Amino acid sequence: MNDVLSLLADANPVRVEDIAPLELPSHTRRAAPSLRLVVALVLAAAVATSLIGVFLGGTSSHRGSSGTGAQGLTGGVAGPTGPNGPPGPTIARPLGSGMKVTLPVGAGVIGLPLVLPDTPLVSPADVGPVWAYGLGPNRGIVAVTYPDQGLIVEYERPHGNTDYAAMAKGSPGLQVIDLGGTPGLAYYPDDIRDNFGAVTFAVGEIEVRVLGHQDAPTLEAIARSILDRTGSPQGTPGIIAPAYPPVDLAALSDELGKPVVLPRTSFVQPSDAESAWTEGDCSHFCDIRILFPTHGLTVSYYSSPGKPDSRAGFEEVARNVRFGDGDAIDLDGVPAILIMNADPMGLGSIAFLWNGMRIEVDGFENADVLTDLARSMLDQLRGTSSGPFTAQPGVDFFPIVPPKQIDLSHASATLGQPVVLPDTAAVQPSDAATAWAEGQCPHASTSSSDGHSGCAVWVKFPAKSLTIVYERPGGIGSGMDDRVTEMSGAHLVDMSGLSALAVDRNAEGRSPGWFEFAIDGTRVIIRGDHDAATLQAIARSIVDRSK
Repeated sequence: MNDVLSLLADANPVRVEDIAPLELPSHTRRAAPSLRLVVALVLAAAVATSLIGVFLGGTSSHRGSSGTGAQGLTGGVAGPTGPNGPPGPTIARPLGSGMKVTLPVGAGVIGLPLVLPDTPLVSPADVGPVWAYGLGPNRGIVAVTYPDQGLIVEYERPHGNTDYAAMAKGSPGLQVIDLGGTPGLAYYPDDIRDNFGAVTFAVGEIEVRVLGHQDAPTLEAIARSILDRTGSPQGTPGIIAPAYPPVDLAALSDELGKPVVLPRTSFVQPSDAESAWTEGDCSHFCDIRILFPTHGLTVSYYSSPGKPDSRAGFEEVARNVRFGDGDAIDLDGVPAILIMNADPMGLGSIAFLWNGMRIEVDGFENADVLTDLARSMLDQLRGTSSGPFTAQPGVDFFPIVPPKQIDLSHASATLGQPVVLPDTAAVQPSDAATAWAEGQCPHASTSSSDGHSGCAVWVKFPAKSLTIVYERPGGIGSGMDDRVTEMSGAHLVDMSGLSALAVDRNAEGRSPGWFEFAIDGTRVIIRGDHDAATLQAIARSIVDRSK
């Protein structure tokens, strides 16, 4: 079956061997045409909605996952194998990945009706299992199998290059054919009983591929039937309208055996999910994918994290990302990895580990939005979320710290000025857990903004999701007006004659509140997951207790 892959790849300017296992898949672009111009790249590339899935192997059965080709970190995604590249499609696994769906859900993946052939060889009644893989809103591939006929018909939206004449030029075995006025690209191997023949053509926004062991007239008749039936009225047998069944989170949770939650943010809500697929047996291993077509998002649950399953493993993966940026991060105390495409219009992914699972969010948004989506799910899984952008109480919102830890009792001596802790209903001095210092302490002579010449002491209240920074010498001076103009959600506050700068919580996506003022030559910055009134009360307490 690999003969067709080799020939079609030779006709394609995108070479199979150019698809490295540790690079972001080239098809993950929002606006650019698919690089899988013909069946070769559909079969050779790992067809994935998840960038992270390309790197974190052992959880999916992508084509090319076996053999002797170059492999990813865990051997889950392989490069070309043998002289003719990766294994070809089979009736049992036409895409190599994806999930079994109904015909209407398959149509929903590409957002357009599926037009099934109706010929003496094959009719809508002969349809067997249907497989689909969504790549974003109205983007994906659907494979309809006909087991008794040994036939596969694939529908992909959007289609790629349709300059079939250029593709066939200089490629023996490929030929341009006329399908009643519609050009097509055909391949008919000499040993068609052992290798698939292929007829590829475009109709509207969809590229259709007919793969089978039949002779040329039969395959072309199937292709012509699809073209002739395109545009038939709804209700015509074999014209399958898109359907988006409701997503039942309770049923998915029962199937997985663990809670399944979806993002709740200002960008997307669970009600925006339109379809969910499960692949595998969840009593052993399965993955569940929930699609948000209008938002270009996919949320995936893997019942086992596979490898890597730790921050160290994520760090190794991040170091090997070549087509984009990989970063192992701390997601409110949970190991996570963020991978962003080098193409700013490309697909990005974030994954985190929770309760023996790996959970992923894939979408065309920026890193901040993807991180917000993941955090909103983590909040719910912890049972603490009351709505968008609410952190779990007890999570240190700023896990980073200066390089030097000091004893809390030495904070004032280190700063060279009293470090006054707040005492309010929200936070008390006893809640302070650790203290850290940076700069030239305690003999600072200039601002500590460079972390060297000045002195800054950080006091962390992790149980209260709060950090207070005391910086000396420091002041907020005449530049406050400019900062109010430049910062979203910023405004000035008068605390009984003392000017302060306040920044509202969630002013830019999911972000902490901020309250800043200066007293007796010390700049005080209060940051935490609290509303403006709470932060101002903390600031007033510090001011009052400094008198």
